[in-house]
Amino acid sequence: MTKTKLITIILASIIFLVAVIGIPLYLEQQKEIKANEARKQERQTGIQGSNPDVYNRLVESVAKNREVVKTDPNNYNAWTDLGTDLQNLGDYMEAKKAYNQALKISEVAFIPLNNLATIYEEEGKYDLAEKYLLKITEKIPGETMAYLRLAQLYAQEKAGTKQDAVKILEKGIQVTGGAGGLREALQRFQLTGVL
Repeated sequence: MTKTKLITIILASIIFLVAVIGIPLYLEQQKEIKANEARKQERQTGIQGSNPDVYNRLVESVAKNREVVKTDPNNYNAWTDLGTDLQNLGDYMEAKKAYNQALKISEVAFIPLNNLATIYEEEGKYDLAEKYLLKITEKIPGETMAYLRLAQLYAQEKAGTKQDAVKILEKGIQVTGGAGGLREALQRFQLTGVL
């Protein structure tokens, strides 16, 4: 086999792999972009129609926080506020970016972790919602809300099983001493199967 023929085969193989891997990835990204745009439009139209002042404040806050992070890229509060405002406006793609910037500054940050979990849950990406809720239980073990939300995901079998719901509630009770209604949630779940 000649060197030219070998190079041609290798290049053809690389092009084939890029097409096989790249096209589905591209299509998934396009699907996410379209869903994000539709959600933004729906959310913003709803806010504008029901309360234009709230919409205007959110838009102004986004602009203000974008300016702050340009001049102070390590401003955790500005990144978190930017993420929250973008999330409220339905722009989950940009909100996720802002929350991830906030997490680069402070890994032990309830709001970005919790809000990322909320976004992923709303997008139906339950494995990622679980990931961020588990991070809360690891980094902020006394935060009872994360145990309750994980138990709900597991109880609905969106990420795990009903037995996982019992285990996470038991772990939360052990870590927090049963604070935040965890003990009651476990008892209710064991009796009724509902959280």
